[in-house]
Amino acid sequence: MTLREMFNKLGDGVTPHQPFHFSLDFSLKGFGFGQLYFSLNPEGKIHISNERMDRDTIKRILGVMVDQAVLADEPPVRADP
Repeated sequence: MTLREMFNKLGDGVTPHQPFHFSLDFSLKGFGFGQLYFSLNPEGKIHISNERMDRDTIKRILGVMVDQAVLADEPPVRADP
């Protein structure tokens, strides 16, 4: 099995490391502002205090955070497969 084949068999997932918690303040044009708090629940799953926001809004906020972040290592430019 090639490395690429092995990677293609992997499922999507995230494993948080303990202790795990962070919060962020945000603002979104056309939406408003607020705060999200991320922590681990007793079962070890990520818990988000979401102020009644849906998952798509949270993904949008996290996307803004990633877009504004400085990457420690820029990824290499990939050639089209």
